[in-house]
Amino acid sequence: MNTAYANPFRRLLAYWIDITLLYAVLVGLQFGLTALTDGAIVNWLVMRDNSFLIYSWIFLVISLPMWLYFILSESSPRQATLGKSLLGLKVTDMDGNRLNLVTAAWRTACKLAFFEIGHLSFLFPTPLFDEPNPSFRVGFAIVVTLMVAYFVVTIITPRRQSIHDLVVKTLVIQR
Repeated sequence: MNTAYANPFRRLLAYWIDITLLYAVLVGLQFGLTALTDGAIVNWLVMRDNSFLIYSWIFLVISLPMWLYFILSESSPRQATLGKSLLGLKVTDMDGNRLNLVTAAWRTACKLAFFEIGHLSFLFPTPLFDEPNPSFRVGFAIVVTLMVAYFVVTIITPRRQSIHDLVVKTLVIQR
């Protein structure tokens, strides 16, 4: 198979496009929901002062929609998110085939693990916004380290695979 592997910077730009659009939509929906309910949900979560409850809400309204976006987009006939499509990229298995839902889910879990580590680090052992002088949280260092590692691995591997591609055995190629 004569394959043109995706340029790492093109992949990074596609990811940036996807994340920017996702956050704009999801955070916009949160602001809309807050306005619509006059802040009832946020106030209820804050009054409970329960990190697990807050994390559950964040997972439900931010993480889960993001995960579904990547899983459904990369296993679709288009084999790409909006960002990848705009930049002429698609995700395949090692034989050039479309991903099934399970493979796309594992790929997404590996790819977005650092988001969940960031959310957990922000909320545990106590929410960062509850601490007057917050201490260093090692989870944030892990997040930055993983983000850099994902990108560096994409640059140095022969098929321009990132860590999540290597784990799940996928490729991002030029369309």
